[in-house]
Amino acid sequence: MSKTVGEFRNVNGQLLGFIASGEIDLQRARLKPIASNNPRAPKFEVEAINRNGRWVPYGALFEATAIHTTGEIFYSGELDDQSWRFPMQIALFGTAEEGFRASWRRDDMARPAGGRAARSRNGDDDEGEDRGFGGGERGQFGGGFGGSTAPMEGAGARGGFSNDLDEEVPF
Repeated sequence: MSKTVGEFRNVNGQLLGFIASGEIDLQRARLKPIASNNPRAPKFEVEAINRNGRWVPYGALFEATAIHTTGEIFYSGELDDQSWRFPMQIALFGTAEEGFRASWRRDDMARPAGGRAARSRNGDDDEGEDRGFGGGERGQFGGGFGGSTAPMEGAGARGGFSNDLDEEVPF
C-alpha cells in the first residue's frame, strides 16, 4: 500500500518540497544530490529545516528500477528521527527536472495502522521486538545506522565504572 505524502520541485537548481503525514510534517525539505563513484551509494540525502531553523538530515534515497512493471527509475529509502514513533519508508517518482512525488509505503500489511508497533522507552516495540533507540532495525543485531551497539545489560553494560557515577560527582 502506498500513499502520496509530499512533493519536490526544482527551484533555482535545488530540489525543494515537503513530506507530511499524520505524525510527520517536514514543511521545508530538500533533496541534496550525493556525488559518489560507488554505484551502491545513495543518490540523495533528505534534509529538512528543524524548529531552530537548521537543515538536518532525515535519511537517504537509493536509485531503484521498477523491474516487474514499467522499468521506471525511482528513489527509495527510509526517513527517521529520534522523536518519531517509527521510521517512514518512502519512494520518490518523477525526475529532477519535472519534480518528484513522494509516496509513503508500508512494508507489512499485517501490521496495525501506523506501520510499525509503537516503541517503549527501553527500545522494545509492543510486539516484543528490540528495535533500538531511535527506530529501525538497529543495535548490535540490526543493519541500520544509529542506536548503540553496546550491550544494554550484563557484562560491560556499566562501561567499566566501579561505582555509581552519581556518588563520584558532587552536584
